[in-house]
Amino acid sequence: MKRTIAIFVLAAFAGAPPSAAIDWKGSAAPSSDCTAGSNCIVLENPDMRIHFAGPEHGFAVTGIVNRIAGDAKFVHSWGRHPDFWLLTFSRSDGHGSNVTAKVTNRAKAKARWAKRLPDGIDFHWDGLDVGAGDDAEEGIVDVVASVRLDPSSGMSRWTLSVENRGSRWALYETEYPSFSGIVKEGEGDVMRPDTALAGSINRGARWAPGVNGVTRHYPGYQMMMTAYNQGDAGLYIAAHDPDCRIKSYACSRGEYLRFITPVENAGVARCAAEGPRYPVVIGAYRGDWWTAAKIYRAWAVKQKWTRKGLMIDRADYPKSMADSHLWLVATGSNASISNILTKMSKAWPDVNLALEWTNWNFLPFDCNYPEFLPPRDGWAETLAYAKSLGILTMPYTNGRLWDQALASYRMFAEPMLSHDINGNVYMEHWRQGRSHFGTVCPAWRTYQDILCYFSTNIVCTYGAGSIYIDQVACSRPRPCYVSAHGHPFGGGTYWRDGYHAALERIHGELSVRGAPIMSEGMGESWMDVIDGYLNAYYPKPDQIPLFPAVYSGYATAFGCPMGPHTPVDAFFAMQARFTLWGCTPGWCNQWVVESEKYRGHAEALHACGRVRQAAAEFLAWGTLENEVHLDAQPSFGEYAWYELKHGKKINNVSCRLPHVFGNVWKNARGTAWAVALANMSETPQTVSFSLPCMETFAPMALPGMARASFKQNGNRAELTLPPKSFAVLRTVLTPIKEKGAQK
Repeated sequence: MKRTIAIFVLAAFAGAPPSAAIDWKGSAAPSSDCTAGSNCIVLENPDMRIHFAGPEHGFAVTGIVNRIAGDAKFVHSWGRHPDFWLLTFSRSDGHGSNVTAKVTNRAKAKARWAKRLPDGIDFHWDGLDVGAGDDAEEGIVDVVASVRLDPSSGMSRWTLSVENRGSRWALYETEYPSFSGIVKEGEGDVMRPDTALAGSINRGARWAPGVNGVTRHYPGYQMMMTAYNQGDAGLYIAAHDPDCRIKSYACSRGEYLRFITPVENAGVARCAAEGPRYPVVIGAYRGDWWTAAKIYRAWAVKQKWTRKGLMIDRADYPKSMADSHLWLVATGSNASISNILTKMSKAWPDVNLALEWTNWNFLPFDCNYPEFLPPRDGWAETLAYAKSLGILTMPYTNGRLWDQALASYRMFAEPMLSHDINGNVYMEHWRQGRSHFGTVCPAWRTYQDILCYFSTNIVCTYGAGSIYIDQVACSRPRPCYVSAHGHPFGGGTYWRDGYHAALERIHGELSVRGAPIMSEGMGESWMDVIDGYLNAYYPKPDQIPLFPAVYSGYATAFGCPMGPHTPVDAFFAMQARFTLWGCTPGWCNQWVVESEKYRGHAEALHACGRVRQAAAEFLAWGTLENEVHLDAQPSFGEYAWYELKHGKKINNVSCRLPHVFGNVWKNARGTAWAVALANMSETPQTVSFSLPCMETFAPMALPGMARASFKQNGNRAELTLPPKSFAVLRTVLTPIKEKGAQK
């Protein structure tokens, strides 16, 4: 459908804009969405309407209206925060440090004006001052904030450009777009990226006491996207950056949202980039967070990190990654690990197993990075024993840190580590403060060689089944300010590109041996060279499967870590939930197989691993489409658990979860549907729901589990699940017909 765009203005523009640039056709009465006392500019299409204040209020974004779902209004500008953009400039103080100055869209300018275009508006600020008093450079900065409407999708694209004529002040960081009060507390829900695997929904946009803001860093384990809902009226907001620049998403109490970007050559006079160099895409939708995730997926699967296609189609994707259906993590000597491998094989003989092995050399954990080799004597023999049992082994390494205690730190590494703008190495403290590390700059080519050396030797020389390179995919980038590294100061793409160069070399060596590369966190930027993503975070009750909803079929996630103090019912419920999200269950410590005391936990993992393996066509290789919407939830279970850290209880969790939950899946080829459900209660549960299509479904045979009773009438289903059980309903006929698809 052709989308028409109408743009209105009622304004006497501040300053003296070029007369040829203004040609406003038509007018409208001032909108209630505009700042009181201001003129109002409206940009709209059939899906959304965006309100801007007049020039005297810096063209503040005062409202975004969802026109396809009841004219729900988002964004309520208060004037207390930057409400369009904020720029940070930097200069040297002459004593080895830097000072900054900030300029916002409401700052005084020689002229503020707007130009109408066929597909949107360019907002101009001419002659902005930077600094104050003796530090000031007057009239040196021009800004253009562009908002474009896409005629094919109904989405809007927001870009920013800065021209700086100053000789001392240089652009350092941008915040764009910047919105105040996207939803009012109690009047909307917020979906944000949360832990590695999951997102979270903040119902009612209520902030916990003492929490004033959240920040997500990129490249890292969280996507740069968020979504707001008022009922089924949604607002999608995401950075669509195909080049993976360093950036952050930040939101403060009151839903003050902005995307923060250190620019290339940040703070370098006459060399700093002219802006963030990527668009933020904003659009209205009807639906829920699943709808927002699918909008992001439609963009993400066209980017360079998914260029190799679905896992099932990739010749270089190690199938052992997706086809490992139960994980443990263990530490110890060759003898103790051999015993654990034997116990795993006996406890779960019919499931493809995998083990992460920490402390496989002579070093305490979190020490001596990156000097991992040589291993203990006999290590290769233990790895060979694991292979004989069919268990995939994953030795632990770290790809990001250099131990300050090593002689090589001062003699060799320190100048090439990541330094802040004041010339200091970014330091991190681990092992409860006993280990001190500098953060490596991934653009350092010698370090790329080092990373390749120990990774390939661990697999190719010693026979490990895979390699785990910790922190690469999860940790925040450290903008680096060392000219000798050969990358722009501060911002840019080098964080992604440097690691990608090394990982691509490692992947080329390992993939021909069928050995996966894994890292912690779901760093999408490296999806073509990282095969498995670890979720190392304890589950939380309010989580949603954001990463699988976006990237199922393209990436494998594993891990639902829980400790021996977790009651069996809560342990089973969380492992089952993650399994039905497509995440490989487990990544618990060896306690689960070392004592008969934990037999119930081991059986819970066995059940989850068996289900994932039996339904691997969907849960391991397919695409997660939606959750199962039950007609009525018969009952809820009460679950409580906590996490232990350094011997102390943290993250006490008490929650109600439905006894029956499930998800809708499609196989990778798109030729079959599956509906996977779990009953966590001690009694049989009967549920009814709509199937995703009109084809005939039938329960799959699941090892060790009684078959559920199933009735189908058209696209309606009734299912009775035995206690503590799973059911997977699969379409019988192919290809599928998408009639009556589940909304």
